[in-house]
Amino acid sequence: MAECVGSTEQNVEVRGTNADTIVSENRTTNQKRDQKRQMQRPRPTRVVSVKKRSLNHMGFKDLEHWLEDTNNIYIGRDMTHYVPGAVGSKWQNPFKDEKLGKEKRVELYEEYILSDTKTYDGKTLLESIEELQGKTLGCWCKPEFCHGDVLVQILMRLKKSS
Repeated sequence: MAECVGSTEQNVEVRGTNADTIVSENRTTNQKRDQKRQMQRPRPTRVVSVKKRSLNHMGFKDLEHWLEDTNNIYIGRDMTHYVPGAVGSKWQNPFKDEKLGKEKRVELYEEYILSDTKTYDGKTLLESIEELQGKTLGCWCKPEFCHGDVLVQILMRLKKSS
């Protein structure tokens, strides 16, 4: 028979033959509670590298495998000639000129998204940006700062202002 010999809010000390079972049941209950809380919380939007090595590290075979998860969105340029599945995204950075430098290209990209001029399916990119909420955005630039980070920042600003 198990006997509770002391407890705090975080720890329960149990002694006896059924102690392992009771502790295990408490852990299972706590895990279920934590999973339920995580499911209720919105997932943060984040940007990850879609380079093969990074995808493999995350448990994916390749970009096509990564894209099977509907929470993953490729935000790069059309690379299908080299990488199956790398279809150009409406979220790609159209500023390709290397002479501008990465910082300037990212700055221009933010202006491009906020300018509200580009339309897809009758919506501007800014009007469509909510579709990225809670998604994992895939780009070739990571871990460097890139246009994906701009999208995340815009989403965060919109969330704070609403």
